[in-house]
Amino acid sequence: MKRRPPRVLTLRIPLVLCCVLAHVCFGSTPPGKGNAPDENYAARWGVVIALGKQGLTQSALDSTLGIYRDARAAHNVPQTIAALLHAMNTIAAGKEDGLIQAWGLVNKEIATAEAPVVQVMHSLRGECLRTYYTRNRWQ
Repeated sequence: MKRRPPRVLTLRIPLVLCCVLAHVCFGSTPPGKGNAPDENYAARWGVVIALGKQGLTQSALDSTLGIYRDARAAHNVPQTIAALLHAMNTIAAGKEDGLIQAWGLVNKEIATAEAPVVQVMHSLRGECLRTYYTRNRWQ
């Protein structure tokens, strides 16, 4: 029996992107606070993508988690969600128990996050659980 490559959270990516876009366009963050665009993030994402193309997934994951920490500290919601989603996909695809580690990462974020992020994280947690059960249904 041929095993299909893992499809991690592919169904929720459009939903997450729509939520992030809606929050950026219609968010309740006061002007000049939080979600200000930063060219530094674009350069850092370029590094993450380059590392991923070279096959250096652990280095890409470390860079992604750095972006996540900085975005969270700056209250940059779109970058926080994007970094967390990328980290979850990298963790889940690269390790055998990756979905369990991604689950823990989402639960940690849910415990400390605020309103717009919590709803997205609950959706991602549900997707992690569904993917885990689908992959391990035979056991």
